[in-house]
Amino acid sequence: MSLDASIWAWNQRVKRSAAKLVLLSIADRAGENHTAFPSISRIAYDTELDRKTVMSCIAYLIEKGMISAEKAHGTSTKYRLIGVVGRDETSTKNGTSTKIGTSTKNGTEPVPKLGRPPVPKLGHEPISRTYQEPVKC
Repeated sequence: MSLDASIWAWNQRVKRSAAKLVLLSIADRAGENHTAFPSISRIAYDTELDRKTVMSCIAYLIEKGMISAEKAHGTSTKYRLIGVVGRDETSTKNGTSTKIGTSTKNGTEPVPKLGRPPVPKLGHEPISRTYQEPVKC
């Protein structure tokens, strides 16, 4: 499952709820290269839509340029999500990197993790009391 594909699918304005559901189903099964191989029966089962509705939605999504479909091995169809931008492909204009750490383009350095300060152990500190003679009445 590609998180980028799922986020992309949720952000698309499809204008048809059934088509949005089919797009989300395909995106949910997409790999890191944003392709998936679900059958029409699998999409119909996942979305609880009629087979003809699923096929109509796929045609609509192809027409809108959101997915492409091509025959793959045997009877399966390869669906590719068009326009998905991966997290590695995002811009670093503001100086932050999409990878671990921070970019030094704008002069910032990664903040080192220092951990918690040591906790003093109770009862081991030297006692600094001054002795006073008892007061006699």
